[in-house]
Amino acid sequence: MKSKKRFVAYFYFVGWDCISLGLHVCARLPNAEIHLPFGFVRIGWMPARRGRRPVNYDEVTRRTFGVDLT
Repeated sequence: MKSKKRFVAYFYFVGWDCISLGLHVCARLPNAEIHLPFGFVRIGWMPARRGRRPVNYDEVTRRTFGVDLT
């Protein structure tokens, strides 16, 4: 069964104590994450399903802002 993908572009706030610099590229979905101090920017595709683990949507919504085209 082929999983559906959705386009996202957002900044995820990790916390005030996280300082990370770098780049992460995933060729399978594809997407890119740009790691900045206090969080990261994600641009690209992500799976519509997150597997069997339930997603805490309140936590995700509270820590992110950006575009989610479903």
